[in-house]
Amino acid sequence: MRDMPVDKIIRQTTMMQPIVKNPYIDALLKLMLFSASLHMVILIANSLFSGNLGLLNYFDILDLEWVFPSLSGSGLPLFLGTLLALGIYALFLVHAIKLQKKFGH
Repeated sequence: MRDMPVDKIIRQTTMMQPIVKNPYIDALLKLMLFSASLHMVILIANSLFSGNLGLLNYFDILDLEWVFPSLSGSGLPLFLGTLLALGIYALFLVHAIKLQKKFGH
């Protein structure tokens, strides 16, 4: 371990890898990620208990209904919001897989 670069030692010995090098921005990004994850868990639970799938509308989650009220609720907006969320997920996934193949991590 002594021959390893310090940043590699830190990555291997910590539970959470840094997102960026600046610790203040890293902490802020992790706070945002944690808060967004918790928000989604609460929305999913609320949606399951209330039976209202419209709560999971991606456009509503982003509060886009303030600008475009027709994107709110269930039906077609829910379908389109779900399609958009899955598309964004697929882009991130494809990018991560390409990086993994390129760098072998």
